Amino acid sequence: MFFYPWEKLIADARGGDLFVCHIVREARPVFDPLDQLDELRLQFRLRTSYAREIAQARDLGWFLDSHGGALNAPMVVRRMVWCVRTITIAQLAENGRPAFAPTELAAAAPLAADLLVNRHQRRLDVAMRQRFRQYLMQEGGSPALPREATLEDYRALFVRTGNKVGLQTIERGIQPPEGDNAFYQ
Repeated sequence: MFFYPWEKLIADARGGDLFVCHIVREARPVFDPLDQLDELRLQFRLRTSYAREIAQARDLGWFLDSHGGALNAPMVVRRMVWCVRTITIAQLAENGRPAFAPTELAAAAPLAADLLVNRHQRRLDVAMRQRFRQYLMQEGGSPALPREATLEDYRALFVRTGNKVGLQTIERGIQPPEGDNAFYQ
C-alpha cells in the first residue's frame, strides 16, 4: 500500500501525470467517503505531449542496451518492461487513448508484445535483447548518447534530465556479470 499527499495527487492530475492517469482510469475505491477519487478524475487532464516521459524511457532503454552486462539480469528485464510500458502508454496518451493492461499495450507495441505479456519473467536471452533493441529503434528514437558512452556519461545524462528511474537503475543494479545473473550477449 502506498500513500500520496492529496495536494500532490491533485497537482499531478492537473499536470497529466501518467501514474495518476492510471489511477483515475482504472482504480476502484474500497473506502472513499469523501468521493476523492471522483474529484481526482474531475481534475485530471491529459497533456498533448509526453515527450519527456518517452525521452527518459528511451534513454534508460539505450543505457540497458549498452550497459546491461553490468547490471543484475532480473532488474534489466524489469527495466526493459518499464521502458516499453512507459513509451507505449505515453504514445497512447498523446493520441488521447491511454491504456495500461498488458494485452492492450502488447497490441499497441507488437515488437515487444512478448516482453509485456510475460513481464514477470526473470531470464534475459539474446532474442529478448534483440526485440528490445528493435523496439527502441522503431518507437523510442535515436540514442541521446553515442554507443561508446560510459556508465558515468549515462549517470550525468540521467542527472541532467531528472531521470529518477535511470539513476535508481544504476545505483541498485550494478553487480559483476557472473553466474545466473549474466547478461547474455
